[in-house]
Amino acid sequence: AAGGAAVLAARARVLDRGGRDVSAAFVAGADAALALARRHGARIAVLKQASPSCGSTVVHDGGFAGRKVPGEG
Repeated sequence: AAGGAAVLAARARVLDRGGRDVSAAFVAGADAALALARRHGARIAVLKQASPSCGSTVVHDGGFAGRKVPGEG
């Protein structure tokens, strides 16, 4: 399964339930979160496992049925 790194490298896309490409919104959100963390000197982040954006070992499979697969968000 493609992960977050593939989306950042434009080798994969994030699609909503209707099939619309929302990759740019996900990347913009990640950029904004990183900028905010840097501005405030954050040294630790608590990320939600199985999140499409933040999962570190498990993410949703993209089928909107709640199934999870190994991967990084």
